[in-house]
Amino acid sequence: MLDAVSLDVYGQPSRIGTVLEIDDEQVAIVREIFARYADGASCLAISRELNARGIPSPGSTWKRKTRRCKGWMASAVRVILKNPLYCGRVR
Repeated sequence: MLDAVSLDVYGQPSRIGTVLEIDDEQVAIVREIFARYADGASCLAISRELNARGIPSPGSTWKRKTRRCKGWMASAVRVILKNPLYCGRVR
């Protein structure tokens, strides 16, 4: 639900009562990323493995006209690993 009175830092109506849900289609890949990293694989190695298997990268479904690159980048894997929400911490 949106609050028509107050705006967020981007000038959009503030959200009230946001509920976070696990995406069933993406959960297996996120778990795999964490498992591979825990086994000692680098972010670059993980991104290369995902690309080799044809796994869609984050943002691949966005309706952008141009993309800087195709597939997974090591930085995208690193962002997932460092995101507190993926570790179960809500701020």
